[in-house]
Amino acid sequence: MAATNDLGVGRGAPSFVASPREDSDEDFTTPPPSKVGKAPLQDDGNANDLDGMIGRRSKRVRTLSTKLDGRFQYEKKTKLLVGHPSPVINQANISVDPEERFQNSLKKLKAISSISFCGGVALSNKDILDLIDRKKNLSSKVMDALIKFSRHLLRTDDVDGDKLCVEVLDSKFVSLFCRQFPKFSRCPSKSEFQFPPSLTDLLSGAGESDRVQLFTDADYLYLPFNFDKKHWVALAVDLKSWKIIVLDSNTQRRKDSAIQDELMPLAVMLPYLFKQAAFNPLMSNCLLDPFSIERPIIIPQVASPLDTGIFSIFLIHTHATGGVSECVDFEVGGLQSEVKKLVSALILVGGY
Repeated sequence: MAATNDLGVGRGAPSFVASPREDSDEDFTTPPPSKVGKAPLQDDGNANDLDGMIGRRSKRVRTLSTKLDGRFQYEKKTKLLVGHPSPVINQANISVDPEERFQNSLKKLKAISSISFCGGVALSNKDILDLIDRKKNLSSKVMDALIKFSRHLLRTDDVDGDKLCVEVLDSKFVSLFCRQFPKFSRCPSKSEFQFPPSLTDLLSGAGESDRVQLFTDADYLYLPFNFDKKHWVALAVDLKSWKIIVLDSNTQRRKDSAIQDELMPLAVMLPYLFKQAAFNPLMSNCLLDPFSIERPIIIPQVASPLDTGIFSIFLIHTHATGGVSECVDFEVGGLQSEVKKLVSALILVGGY
């Protein structure tokens, strides 16, 4: 079972043990933290048994799924693995060293001002270089571009035609959604609260051809969340188990009580948004109970807070293909090499 700190939101959710982490002064929510107690070990519903491990790597034999193998495949030209060492295959099907591919990509990057990919999403030359160097926190613009790129990756079919049952939304959705909470909390009848059409359009993916419907085509919804504009986490919203799994690569930045306070708007409002949107019968009949919130304590931890943005992107990839256990197996020491692979893939998809 994956070890978690359960943050006590939702149907009969247990309380939790607050670990010694620093709180932030920022708090845009009103609900108080729950009682402090002891949380049992829980599974995220999409992972292998981790034998109750805390703070050590899995000794199980790694099994690479075809989804993981094919995640960075573009028109059968390029193959990269997130979190795993692998060669890159060029058009002639000859193995190319990833570092060589990256250096060639850098040469192309220096000759252009920006790259466009995934339906017109664009990143400037400077954005890409900032992603490589990470001397400051990734901006929402860069994160959202990577989120849309991730959606493209996770839409890649398996060789047997299977698809991952996941959806990915960006920080624009999260920001607009959380801004509804003050009005929502004052509304005497929550079921009658009307979310703005612009929000339901973002949820449905109006005008975007690569979107799928929640509940029918997606069991997990992934969201980026930023604390204080300094700390990114990935949220895995489990639509079957009705919980939000916080994939946090720098847990010392927030106590569990602070995580609960700041994610409470999402946990409480999401069911009402789903009910109002009602894109399909399963969504229209969903429960209105708040989502429970869990933060697994075995997620790999990055040394620099400036790495939480890009690491959150990789955590979305790994959780989508193998759950918490796959996240645990991500080699933090290989983060920079994975960033280089990602940059090479971005430039390739951009047509350069």
